[in-house]
Amino acid sequence: MMRRSRTSWRGVATAAAVGSTVVALAACGSGTGSGGTTNQKPHRGGTLQVATDADPGSLDPNINTAYASWYVTELIYGSLLRQDQSGKIVGDVAQSYTHPDARTYTFKLRPGVKFSDGRTATSADVKYSFDRLTDKATASPWSGIFEVIKSIDTPDASTVTFHLKRSFAPFLSYIAYPFYTPILDKQTVEKPGGLKNAAMGTGPFELVSYQPGNQVTLKRNPNYYDKQRPYLDGIRMRVITNDSTRLAAVRSGQVQLAWFHDPRTPKLLGAAANVKVLEAADDRNEEGLAFNQTKAPFNNVDVRRAISEGIDRNAIIKLVLDGKGNIGSKIPGGAKPYGYSGPASGLPYNTYNPADAKKLLAKAGYGSGLTVSLNVAPLYPRDLQTAEIMRDQLGKIGVHVNIVQKDWTTTLGSFVKTSYDGMSMVGLVWQPDPDADAHDLWDSKSPINIGHFKDAQIDRLLEDGRVAQTTADRAKAYMAAQKRVADMAYMLFPYTSKAEDQVVRDSVQGFTATDSGLHGAALLNTWLTGAR
Repeated sequence: MMRRSRTSWRGVATAAAVGSTVVALAACGSGTGSGGTTNQKPHRGGTLQVATDADPGSLDPNINTAYASWYVTELIYGSLLRQDQSGKIVGDVAQSYTHPDARTYTFKLRPGVKFSDGRTATSADVKYSFDRLTDKATASPWSGIFEVIKSIDTPDASTVTFHLKRSFAPFLSYIAYPFYTPILDKQTVEKPGGLKNAAMGTGPFELVSYQPGNQVTLKRNPNYYDKQRPYLDGIRMRVITNDSTRLAAVRSGQVQLAWFHDPRTPKLLGAAANVKVLEAADDRNEEGLAFNQTKAPFNNVDVRRAISEGIDRNAIIKLVLDGKGNIGSKIPGGAKPYGYSGPASGLPYNTYNPADAKKLLAKAGYGSGLTVSLNVAPLYPRDLQTAEIMRDQLGKIGVHVNIVQKDWTTTLGSFVKTSYDGMSMVGLVWQPDPDADAHDLWDSKSPINIGHFKDAQIDRLLEDGRVAQTTADRAKAYMAAQKRVADMAYMLFPYTSKAEDQVVRDSVQGFTATDSGLHGAALLNTWLTGAR
């Protein structure tokens, strides 16, 4: 007889419970907190003017890895489960599930869930969405996650059963986010142009228009199953890449919500009236430095270790983040209990030691120094500033860094594919499960193995984290994997930090900052004073 264990609905918590009992799922609950202060009750109306810092590039959630696209797609698409404003995983397209054994999940769909054109979503749509996601022709970077699915059954229009090849602890976490597992409309997908500039989903908003490089316009989905929310009539996201321009737009009232990766920027508001800065609670993001390990000199572990010891992380945190950051790894400290984080993380080669770094370079045959390139996108000023500080620091150990500035899309694409020479650095963001943080980046078989390295020990630890049935066992595996990555210097992390600060006008109510930096759940509960 299976013993039923405690279930937690947080994406970084325990493995799913096993038992024949039906687990009912609450719909997305309303949140608390607001951007302004008012005793009014939430009411409908108005279009929220948002300033986003980057263009989505594409609206295809199965392909696009850019966070700027997730800001949009999480509002348009539904998924079987969803994260509410408090961070709890609740029901979305699914209203309940059963988990009779470690390899089987059966979901019962919520009655009345429709696409924004009015067509009822069925189990066939769920199966089609997962089939497209895992189809090699789609070339989704997330496909490796879902190779664990053996088959999907749809015994009736409201029931879908997933049969897994093996126990997979993060399964519920992954299907709770529409940027991983959106429920797609087949007709929209198969139209000319596909999902690059088009979208049709079951989420709270529907796409009106996408003008690349300019703006995205959304309106309330009239067929959304929650008849009370969203309160907003619509959302207009303007692409304003310059921090100063974006800040000025908030100050003047042209936009009511904007976000900033540089924690120093919102301070420029001073005591501006009618504006509030909202800050996340825990570290969830990282700056990620990768090496092309298929070529010299970075196929040599001593060179990578020298780079790691030649970086003064605490100095970077002080200068770039105004002290609001920590030393850590890919799974940040906010993802308790899986992450390393703190002023001194205890990870090998993470302590600034230029004397030892020089010895390591000499051991590797580079005692007279070497010259390397570092790709970085100037779109995010703190990425470029971090690169410039690292260049100065590494120059002191004999590593001369040539910074290569490229646009964000190119930089991200080459980072994911390891199609650069030397080094590449991008900001890495919150993920819903430690598996999502680590597996795709480090597993030897992953299509986006960063740096193209292979390590059987890490592969084994990552698999242990996927099949373990307790939080303690998962944490043990992921902590060991991160320590191994630091020891071999496969990837470096100059710092971990909180999600970007959000700046809101007082007219914005019901909106709260989240550790993830994603805004979908908060925008579901957002309303505007004075709007009718």
